[in-house]
Amino acid sequence: MEPYLDLMARALTGSLDTSACDNFMTRVTGPELQRPSASTRTMIGRRRLETINDCVRSITTNNVNGICLEAGCWFGGAVLFMAACFRHYDGSNNRIAVGCDLFRHEGSAGPVRQVAGNILAKSLYHLLPKPIVMRMVRSVLLRFFPSVTDEESVEVFYNKLAVFDVWSVEYIPANMYDDVMAAAKRYGLEDNVCYLKGYFSDTLPSLPYDTIALLRLDSDFYESTTDVLEHAYPRIPSGGFCIVDDYNGYAECRRAVHDYMDRTNREWTEDETCSGGNKVVIKRVDEECVYWQV
Repeated sequence: MEPYLDLMARALTGSLDTSACDNFMTRVTGPELQRPSASTRTMIGRRRLETINDCVRSITTNNVNGICLEAGCWFGGAVLFMAACFRHYDGSNNRIAVGCDLFRHEGSAGPVRQVAGNILAKSLYHLLPKPIVMRMVRSVLLRFFPSVTDEESVEVFYNKLAVFDVWSVEYIPANMYDDVMAAAKRYGLEDNVCYLKGYFSDTLPSLPYDTIALLRLDSDFYESTTDVLEHAYPRIPSGGFCIVDDYNGYAECRRAVHDYMDRTNREWTEDETCSGGNKVVIKRVDEECVYWQV
């Protein structure tokens, strides 16, 4: 990775913040992702940022038209990194990176409720037998995310209870949308990014960009993943890329990808030794994330 982009990656992941260097978020896939500090803008990890870098470099080298778009952008770190890659490799400000999210933590629970939630989550994980907590997690998911009740997804959420303080109030700004816009200005990328607030089903159909050179999905669930693919994937030209963050993290996400590809008669394979041809070859980035070239 080029020195400028390496520095951007370190800054966006919080690696330059010495107060957070020894804190890591343990997920089912292991301690790959860094726990957020006040300076952390993405938790996708170094390897996934390197994949973005490689994709953007290929896009600019081969003159593939289009913007970058991330569906599910949290604090906007990956969007900022996409914009920085475009600026570095393209040498102009003609391309932008777009981030879509609900930014729904704004106006959320106050400090007391946040701390109480953290204590409750950790208490459930450490004090009660796993089968009981798993049933409780499944009930909550059934209430709020009915499509995400398979055993694999329930296990993922169960393990996240142990590190629920990743959402501590000190790391959640009062208004996430204003926060990501302010961060773009601090990084000098305000002219290179655009953030769209709302559900994907509302924002993507009216997206004012016809071509998406790099589409990155961090949309977790079946419905949201399907919404992104339906409205954004057809805009990827030949030579563009698609990255799916939760492909092997949530079974519903993987199923949504397979259903969409089959429903739209797009040939695909997970056999990375395949030469491709008319098929897209889905390749692993790490234990959860995958990407492919269109």
